[in-house]
Amino acid sequence: MKSKVVTLAGRTYTIESLKFKAERAWRKKYDAPIGDLINAISNVKEMSGKEYDKAGDLMREVGTVLLAHANDLIRALLESPDTLFDAICDYSPALASDRAFIEENAYQDEIALVFVEVLKIAYPFGSLLGIVTSLGSLEKQTTPNSHEPSGISGMTT
Repeated sequence: MKSKVVTLAGRTYTIESLKFKAERAWRKKYDAPIGDLINAISNVKEMSGKEYDKAGDLMREVGTVLLAHANDLIRALLESPDTLFDAICDYSPALASDRAFIEENAYQDEIALVFVEVLKIAYPFGSLLGIVTSLGSLEKQTTPNSHEPSGISGMTT
């Protein structure tokens, strides 16, 4: 059984993994709203990996994407804090029993972090979640080409 210790509103909670049937029901309940949020964010995030010659080109594409997905993006962003909070409380009896306190005293970023921890427990490929969510944030890394040998291996005696 997987468990995760999290902190919300200054209190520590242990989130235990649900049994298979209960977890399946939880996933079915939240697959659509979570999928909508991820899709809305990924549509905008796709632009981060592209290079633009002019700032105007970037602004034009941002506008196009926002117009094409405006309803989905607005709905997902407006509903996401409540959806994330409902999801973590529905998953964890420990959080559900302290729901009123958490709602009154926790911050949205804390709830989002706990939500990610719940996803890592709830989905069998939870460790891949971190890889998937970080793909859009990786910066293109380049190294300069050098004609000079580097390190000791390039030395001759």
